[in-house]
Amino acid sequence: MILYQHLLCRTTKPIIFSRLHEIKRFSSYYTFPLFTGTQQLLEASHFYSNLPWWTTIAISTVLLRCITTVPMGIKQNRIAAKMELLQPQLKNLGDSVRSSLFSKNLNEADKKRMQQDFRKEIAKRTSEIYKKNDISLMQFIMLPWIQMPTWITLSLALRNISGCRLQNETIDVIYMPSEGITTEGLLWFQDLSVPDPFYIIPFIILFVNIANIEINTMRAQGFWKYLKPILRLVAVLTAFISSQVPSAMSFYWCTSSICGLIQNVILKIPSVRRKLDIPKTNSEQERSIRNILGFKEKLGE
Repeated sequence: MILYQHLLCRTTKPIIFSRLHEIKRFSSYYTFPLFTGTQQLLEASHFYSNLPWWTTIAISTVLLRCITTVPMGIKQNRIAAKMELLQPQLKNLGDSVRSSLFSKNLNEADKKRMQQDFRKEIAKRTSEIYKKNDISLMQFIMLPWIQMPTWITLSLALRNISGCRLQNETIDVIYMPSEGITTEGLLWFQDLSVPDPFYIIPFIILFVNIANIEINTMRAQGFWKYLKPILRLVAVLTAFISSQVPSAMSFYWCTSSICGLIQNVILKIPSVRRKLDIPKTNSEQERSIRNILGFKEKLGE
């Protein structure tokens, strides 16, 4: 018998049984420290709170979003509003620089050189205007770069918690599920270590993600107009994958998507935007909830 860090190997039989890292700590399929650390944090939260696993997952998801994505989402909306208000100024800047650099008598070589100078000058002046108005493009694009690693980390931690069994012709590997994960689900998905047997969670994920896409691209133009179908395809693919993974993972995805939808709807309410110091813009939906639901404005409003 040979003892490894994560597995107990019996050399006389083609079977490997996973064991505890320590007392009351389970083996992990994904052993990267960030994933196992998150796994242990979730297991400790579950143990000391004495809450069922579905509640632990839901509360952890909401708290994580409130700490990370909500503040960054507010900041992103604030920056987007400022950038929209600056569009007329940037357009006038472009016209001014173009008229000062170009003339009708330029040959083709000069036009190409002037085009390069034009782009450099516009980039320089735009950067100066953004800096003057406290606009950071890095902060504007930071949200997805925070969301994706967080989503992957928590997903793989929950995959470890759910346990799994890997089999082939020569070996049988069992990664034990965390205590309670097979019985502390909710309603129709009591066993969180297996996929949703009725595919209800994947359907909810699909519906909520599509709703999020539609809300965020209500006035899609340019690049976003072409990106929108791709995002819809990703939503369908995500829903399909959620039907194949343990319910612990898909329930986390569902909870996270619902939180995102609620956040997006709330941040489109004018009164909320004013309290969060988000500037008013021409494209702002004065009746955001009604517009999202497809209602028409009444006479006199």
